[in-house]
Amino acid sequence: ILHFGGVVIARDVEIGKNSLLYHNVSIVTMKNNRGARIGDNFYAGVGTTIIGDIKIEDNVTCGAGSIVTRSIPRDAVVAGVPAKILRFRSSREHNADNRTLPLRPMRWMDLPDGSSPPRPPAATDPGPADAPVGGRGS
Repeated sequence: ILHFGGVVIARDVEIGKNSLLYHNVSIVTMKNNRGARIGDNFYAGVGTTIIGDIKIEDNVTCGAGSIVTRSIPRDAVVAGVPAKILRFRSSREHNADNRTLPLRPMRWMDLPDGSSPPRPPAATDPGPADAPVGGRGS
């Protein structure tokens, strides 16, 4: 458990080995139900909330601020309110790696020799500057 404060874990919660909980993570139950059962290699981002008697299988990553209300299968990456599966992680990927974001364009400072990156092909679609003035229907 990283950070000393703000983590709430209800009774009867089972958490597997090698799991990582950041601050403001809450694992709570509803109406005296059994707590969540969490597998090995679980990663909970800042502010994740897990509610109810659900099962989270091995190698699951929950994004920051997620609210988990349903069981999650093995190797899933989830985020959102309520949490939804974004994708499944490959076997070589560490559960804290962020591979969900789209690749960013290459910048000159990322190149080893400091040269300019290749230019993308010219766009064929008219851009906002080519749109008629006054919006739609003008």
